[in-house]
Amino acid sequence: MKYNNTESNIEVILPAIRASATKLMSRDYKLTQQKIAVLLGLTQAAVSKYINNKYSFKIQRIEKKFDKKQINEFIKYKIDKKEKKAKEVVCKLCKKTYDFCRN
Repeated sequence: MKYNNTESNIEVILPAIRASATKLMSRDYKLTQQKIAVLLGLTQAAVSKYINNKYSFKIQRIEKKFDKKQINEFIKYKIDKKEKKAKEVVCKLCKKTYDFCRN
């Protein structure tokens, strides 16, 4: 599976991060779909699709490669409104995942 930089970040990696975070926020943090949507800048409908696995296999495949500790770190920063720290975690996940996508 090979992606160029733009495609991997915008079309696959970022949605995979959102999907993974959405599921954990719902299951482990007991947040409502509306609260998750606000924290992640999504619509409630998008949150529902992520929770119910109604998104592309490509994104699901990438999502499985994530370190759940890093996703939880991202969630905690989002909840605490520490956007700069949340972005740093996203950058780490993107770099690791981009390396996976290139192989």
